[in-house]
This record gives sequence, structure tokens and C-alpha cells, in this order.
Amino acid sequence: IALSKKDANTNVNLAGAVFGVYKDEACTSLIATMPETDKNGSSYVEFTKTQETVYLKEITAPKGYRLNTSVYNVKLVAGGNTDISVTNTEQKGKIKIHKMGERLSGAEAGNPYHFLYDNSSYAGATYSIYTAEDIISQDKTTVIYPKDTLIETLTTDESGNAVSSELYLGKYRVVEKKAPTDCVNSVNAFILMIHTLLCTYTYY
Repeated sequence: IALSKKDANTNVNLAGAVFGVYKDEACTSLIATMPETDKNGSSYVEFTKTQETVYLKEITAPKGYRLNTSVYNVKLVAGGNTDISVTNTEQKGKIKIHKMGERLSGAEAGNPYHFLYDNSSYAGATYSIYTAEDIISQDKTTVIYPKDTLIETLTTDESGNAVSSELYLGKYRVVEKKAPTDCVNSVNAFILMIHTLLCTYTYY
């Protein structure tokens, strides 16, 4: 089996993918593990033919890409190669913001009164998400967003939460633009690295 691994959108060759060759379509009986794809996106494996069709499934995706969970039927040719091309799409992630702050909960008698506060979730906080660096496609061919691009603006709900749309991997800057009612606007900006499907951050 001669495998070619490419970016689904740009057709650029991808290194670092590992595939398993299986006897069954459920991919439970492993025949061979293919070598990691090289810089040309290529991998090759040779083995004894014991059946007409085998099944190919990705075990490890290239860095920065989603795992391709499809199972590919591969018809073997005795004494020859079977060529197959498989693609991956870029991994993305989301930023989840949770807004916490002090809320007056009561007072103790005295001279003067001693006010009591609890940490509570706040609705109505508005945040803008900017790129903190050039956001570059995982195949390194395209600048998707230049540094300091405004990506989107979010407002926290009644639970104090706000979730971004899917973002390309990279560094982002989150800035509080509007504080909840009766709260002071935060002067801090936070630099976040999107490296997983969902990054959660709490702001005070």
C-alpha cells in the first residue's frame, strides 16, 4: 500500500500521519502499522497478501489537524502497489469565557457597617477577541488573519458564560470592553493560546 496524505483544502503534503492496516472493517484486527508519512506526505508498507481487501484507518493525525475517522477499503494487488490518497482538515478550537465578580450579599451591624460580598457569575460582560499574532494555516502557506485583527465580540449570558465560534489554532487576545451593570470594567487583556477543542478561562 502506497499512501499519500494531503491537506483537504490546499492539497499540501502532510507529514506525521500514522495509519493502521486491518483485516476487518471494524478495525479491531491489526495487520500492520504504516510508517509515519514523510515531508512529501508519503508512506509505504509491504506485507503478505492473505485476503483480497484490507481496511485502512488513521491512528495519528498530522500535528494541527483533525483525526480522519473514516475507514478505507483497499483492494490488494499481488506483486503490485495499491495507491490511496487521504486528506485531513485543520484542527480548530473555541474560547469559553466565564465572568466572575464580587456581588453584595449582606452587611454586619457596626460602626461603620461591614459589607459582605460573594463571588458570583455575571451576565452582560462584553469581550472582544483579537489575534495576538499572525494566524497561519497549519500547512504554513497562508496568513489567515494578521496580528491585531478583531475576530468577534461576545457577551456573557445569565450563567456568566460566553463561547466563541470555532477559531484557528494560535494566540488570541481577549479584552473586556464592557463590564456588567454596577461593575468596574477590567483594564486587563489576556493572551490565550488555542491548542485544544475548547479552552476555558475565567475572568474576575
